[in-house]
Amino acid sequence: MTTVLGGASLLVFAAFSERHAGYKHVLAAILAVFSNTMYGLSVIFYNSYLPILAKESEAILSEGKEEDHDYENELSTKGYAAGYLSGVLGLLLSLVVLFLSGGSDEVRRRRER
Repeated sequence: MTTVLGGASLLVFAAFSERHAGYKHVLAAILAVFSNTMYGLSVIFYNSYLPILAKESEAILSEGKEEDHDYENELSTKGYAAGYLSGVLGLLLSLVVLFLSGGSDEVRRRRER
């Protein structure tokens, strides 16, 4: 939930045009603080659930171990790798949208000159 709220707060930037540039800076500061707070909360939740997920994993239960910190590290590594991969895919998708739309307003103005 915190990740969704943080991402949604960044999408609000798309709703403002250049006419609202004066308000955009104040809103940008507020949304940046909000999205960073949501990211921090998501990391807290991620770290708090990690031991529970690793403890109740089938790999640990099948071996009959109570705890396995190596599996906890492995699970954490896979989670972070998936997060970075989704970030790269999101960046590539946004670049495709930017190039297909003809660029930003600044690029269009420079082409018209």
